[in-house]
Amino acid sequence: MIRLLLAMLLFGPALPVQAALVTWEIRAVVRESQVDGPAGGDPGSLSEALGSLGAVVGGELSAAIRFDTSVVNTPYQPEVGIYRNAIDILDVTIGAWSLVSAGSYSLIAVGLIGPATSGESFYGSLVDATGTLADPAIRVDLVRAYTSTGVYTTALSAVPPQLSSLLPYFPLGSLPYDSGTVAILGGCGPLGCATFWAEIVEVSAVPEPAAVALVGAGLLALAALRCRRAW
Repeated sequence: MIRLLLAMLLFGPALPVQAALVTWEIRAVVRESQVDGPAGGDPGSLSEALGSLGAVVGGELSAAIRFDTSVVNTPYQPEVGIYRNAIDILDVTIGAWSLVSAGSYSLIAVGLIGPATSGESFYGSLVDATGTLADPAIRVDLVRAYTSTGVYTTALSAVPPQLSSLLPYFPLGSLPYDSGTVAILGGCGPLGCATFWAEIVEVSAVPEPAAVALVGAGLLALAALRCRRAW
């Protein structure tokens, strides 16, 4: 029985693994927001609706971004990589407010972000089930100081950058605010328009389920082998 188990685990059909798919998890803290009423009117109703969802300054923003590293840079440019429709999941939460991928527009731009910076920019349209915003979208910039080599643009990296290697968040009104590491979420709805700027505090990779299952199968096989030797 042990030999049969080992044979099934070690030499049986391989578990399906989508090696090209990777998921990065972003954690951020909302530092600033701008809320405008419809046609420049009173933003009170929208501010109240967002506040009831916990979408406020000081709230936590989290995003799960899954993308396909096999998507190619087309048309190839040496300094800016454009990977269209590389993202298949881009889900965002602020407080109790959850927004999910719309799937209608998503891409990753890698390379020059500003005149003296480079890095990754993730763009995606979202769906708000609460109807607070009708057309929300998010942009996540992971920015490094630009060097002569720039950012590798011939393929997407599966490994997220270290937070310590990224430029900080620059508050609105400071000169380089649009060149820092930031998550920007915004959109409009029947009550007006809102934009949130969040300081990114963590970037990490999340193991794909198939990869976890494969590791689990290997550990099970190893345990069975140890038991067999003990017997």
